[in-house]
Amino acid sequence: GIVSAVHRGIENSPAEYIQTDAALNPGNSGGPLINTDGMVIGINNFKVAGDNLGFALESDFIVEEVNNIATEELGGSLI
Repeated sequence: GIVSAVHRGIENSPAEYIQTDAALNPGNSGGPLINTDGMVIGINNFKVAGDNLGFALESDFIVEEVNNIATEELGGSLI
């Protein structure tokens, strides 16, 4: 698929998303969005039905949130 936008804000969400035309289906929601270098750049989250648009949570946001939770709960970061 092709990444058509990054840092997309979605109403009522604190996260930023990567917009892609990669096929997102119920079976791969939660799976990685991978760039051409094989690096995980996001986690597939949802699609807009009929528009061939998919959205993935940006990896940087996920790492930041995991570390925030770990710091609050465990007193230190994990990632």
